[in-house]
Amino acid sequence: MLKNCLQSFSLFLLIITLIITISSHPLRGEDKMVYGTLQSEPARAQTNFDAGIRIAVLGVSWDRYEPQAGRFDEKYIADVLKKRDAFKAVGMMLMVDFGMQYPPAWVGELPHGRFVNQYGDPYTDLGNPGSKVVNGVFNQTVRDHQAAYVKKVLSDLGDVDFIRLGWGYYGEFGYPQPKFKDNENCYWAYDDLALMH
Repeated sequence: MLKNCLQSFSLFLLIITLIITISSHPLRGEDKMVYGTLQSEPARAQTNFDAGIRIAVLGVSWDRYEPQAGRFDEKYIADVLKKRDAFKAVGMMLMVDFGMQYPPAWVGELPHGRFVNQYGDPYTDLGNPGSKVVNGVFNQTVRDHQAAYVKKVLSDLGDVDFIRLGWGYYGEFGYPQPKFKDNENCYWAYDDLALMH
């Protein structure tokens, strides 16, 4: 069952990647190097473009985008769209970063919404931005909310050129860090759903 769960999650990520890759793309079929920036700022878009930068990463924070389940912050979305427009106005291609490492608090409060280690500790690291990961590996409900959020962001943004994948701790793939509380070898696959697989 664990294998099936991981395969479902991997398949979801693959489908999202393929949707973007297959779409009409200005670099498809071309053999050239392009450069982009992380934490791209609209105020520097023209300067970066003039220096040869062609890709801007448009970072979005899930907790700000959807502070309550199914309720979206229209003011925040308007700010994101304004940044998108600023990058496109100078000719930048867009790479969206969904900010899954910034989940809304309500996701972690879902049943089995948090990873649990072999010591029975649920993972909560609410003090460090980027480390507030939720249990999207074993929990289908969490994955459903992630998928709905991704669909909403892509619908709001319209055409994007690339997706920066990263679903976990500090935007990387993987579990939380092995050191937690007084233990240094934590493995985060002991919640009830994980143990059922």
